[in-house]
Amino acid sequence: FSLTVTATDNGIPFNRTSITAATIQVLRTCSSEETTSAHGAFLWPETILWDAATLPCPIVLVNQPQQFATRRCEGSNGLGSSRVAATVWAGVDSSQCPSPITQALQTLALVSYNDSDPAALVSAGGSLDNLTRNASDLS
Repeated sequence: FSLTVTATDNGIPFNRTSITAATIQVLRTCSSEETTSAHGAFLWPETILWDAATLPCPIVLVNQPQQFATRRCEGSNGLGSSRVAATVWAGVDSSQCPSPITQALQTLALVSYNDSDPAALVSAGGSLDNLTRNASDLS
């Protein structure tokens, strides 16, 4: 489509501007949103349609590189239309993020390897025990 704007001065056109649809781009976005899973809480920023947001995992294991979770802003069409009717967040991919149980196991392994203090072992074991008691909450 084309939009033509004409200004007049006493009926005489003096400034014509033509804007075509190709020069206008409306950026549709997914709104910021918070999600929580077994891998932690994520605050997803406003993201442009068809782009992916990437956030660092909340848990970082010792001597391991930072891992990331991703989520894509997608479009849904309405009533058989080929045009995007709404933006929607796809599911969170946090499969690379360590879980609290993994972190507790690593802590237990590091404490038992590096520390002969029985209290430290009991503390690390207690943390793991608490996490596994509520394992059904971690899915």
